[in-house]
Amino acid sequence: MNFHHIAVTSTNIDRTVSWYKSNFDTKIIYQDESWALVKISELMLAFVNPDQHNPHFCFSIKDRSKFSQFGKNIKKHRDGTEYCYINDPDMNTIEILFEDNDKKSN
Repeated sequence: MNFHHIAVTSTNIDRTVSWYKSNFDTKIIYQDESWALVKISELMLAFVNPDQHNPHFCFSIKDRSKFSQFGKNIKKHRDGTEYCYINDPDMNTIEILFEDNDKKSN
């Protein structure tokens, strides 16, 4: 299991990405109108539209067997990677991103 990213809300993705680019050494990994993923140093940071995505933190895993109980909640991102959202006891949202390439659809 690896830490993947932290997602925080933004009411204007373009403005937020521009601000981070102006103030930090920021590499844009992905950006559209509803969310963006940037890398600052070794940190992956996602900016998400609060109407479309929950703030969360994300772990990528290779062994999905530990999360088999969430099978019915597994969804696919646009790039085909599979994921699910779970909550800890305090209702913090955690995204589990499955890295097993044999399960990806391209």
